[in-house]
Amino acid sequence: MRRIPLYAAVFLVGFSVMGFEMTASRLIVPWFGGGIDTWASLISTVLTGLTLGYFVGAALPPRWKTRERVAGVLLAAAFYMALVPLLSGSILRAVSDGAGEGALPLLLSTVLVCFVPITLLGVFAPCSVDLMDQLMPRHDPGEIAGQLYGISTLGSVCGTLGTTFVLIPSFGSSTIVLLLAALTFAAAALLWIHPPSGAVRSSKFVR
Repeated sequence: MRRIPLYAAVFLVGFSVMGFEMTASRLIVPWFGGGIDTWASLISTVLTGLTLGYFVGAALPPRWKTRERVAGVLLAAAFYMALVPLLSGSILRAVSDGAGEGALPLLLSTVLVCFVPITLLGVFAPCSVDLMDQLMPRHDPGEIAGQLYGISTLGSVCGTLGTTFVLIPSFGSSTIVLLLAALTFAAAALLWIHPPSGAVRSSKFVR
């Protein structure tokens, strides 16, 4: 039972990553078209953000990875996502009008829309492994990582299909982005649900 809030947070973050990527395409396509170059730019930006986030999350010292601080990272991602509907139109218009078409304006647009929140969500992945290790100190780290990455990937599958076939036909892009920001906020809130005070922590966190 102590693991369920963290499992749920991992699922929600996985959902938000892919849901945001699918929705971001609707924001960018009106300005740069829906060709393969747009999708290549979008996918590359998302993967680069996740890569940086993974490295940053892995490099953070173990004592920094408390539930409150990791929740703060998710709150920052949710806040940026919530700003996207308000700013994306004017930002993309300025890039399109000022730089025209081509690979660089397209990459700049996808970076401005996606890079920051996706990077912050990427930071969560290695942090979630450390948080789970605090709850399951006697379990193999490979087992913990495998479970969490499996749940995260399942969330990403649900985010891709749910956003494409349910949310996009039913809601506008701004509403969907705000909904994804709310899910990210909910993931942060779940991290504040602490295990019982008697829970055993891994020795590397209490030295």
